Amino acid sequence: MQTHHSVHMNNSTHSLIRKQLPWWTALTANLIDDFKRTPSDPPDAGAEFDHKQTIEAIAAALETKGHQVLFLQADYSLPKAFRS
Repeated sequence: MQTHHSVHMNNSTHSLIRKQLPWWTALTANLIDDFKRTPSDPPDAGAEFDHKQTIEAIAAALETKGHQVLFLQADYSLPKAFRS
């Protein structure tokens, strides 16, 4: 006689399985190197922009865990990039 055991996954089991799968990640940012300061800009203009090395470090950290990372410049071309 065969016995059938049903398997129930609770939230913590589901989360554990989900965390083991690789992510496809779009990393969006604006690079400080592309920022053009003008004389009328406030002193903190561009403070929210990132250095290329910062973006590369974030991408590398994700990739060491097996995730795929695509960097997208967060500018006017971003919506089109998401559709591609």
